[in-house]
Amino acid sequence: MFSAIEIEGFLRSYGNSLFPTTMDAYLAADSRQLWGLRIDVASRRMLPFFGSISENDERLLNSRGFFDTIAGYRANVRTYFPDLSANCDVFLINTEALDYSNPLVQALIVHELCHWYIDSGLQASHAVAIDSAALSEGANLYAITTPSHHHDRDFCNLMCAVSARAIANDAPFATRQDLVNQAMRFDVLKESSHIYEVLNDDDGAHAER
Repeated sequence: MFSAIEIEGFLRSYGNSLFPTTMDAYLAADSRQLWGLRIDVASRRMLPFFGSISENDERLLNSRGFFDTIAGYRANVRTYFPDLSANCDVFLINTEALDYSNPLVQALIVHELCHWYIDSGLQASHAVAIDSAALSEGANLYAITTPSHHHDRDFCNLMCAVSARAIANDAPFATRQDLVNQAMRFDVLKESSHIYEVLNDDDGAHAER
């Protein structure tokens, strides 16, 4: 099982190496903290995982009810909970996911960091360059992704572009398509079982089971 130190380490390592604005610079600019919450299905609560989360913070963060997901990232959390003790972003990870393989955990973290970069406004102000390969792969990825405003065409393009940057930084994947396949495995339509094949189809046809 991955520890809190390991998960936060992956977040900061990728957050500081894959994007034009580093996570450390982003956090420091507004005296922002990075908190981690563990989604615990058994207790139906989000539990402190890392960061300086007080008992009152924990109560506030659980005050809107429980939801079950594999992982998540929320920027500017004080927008939703103004009485928190600190200006913070929150990374969420399910207890179940802490037992996933090393490549899958790292891919999910890259996925959530793409949400961070868009939702924080950094992609609008300090954009990751989206080359023609990422645009093509992003279009194919979007075509097989479960409809969601969180995973729109811009997100899919960024996911593919950032995956290429991760491979160049020695992420533990053979290709960027392999990273995307892991990162999006919980978010694709059921009839599209192999994202790798779809990303390599020139016509964007779905890879059928």
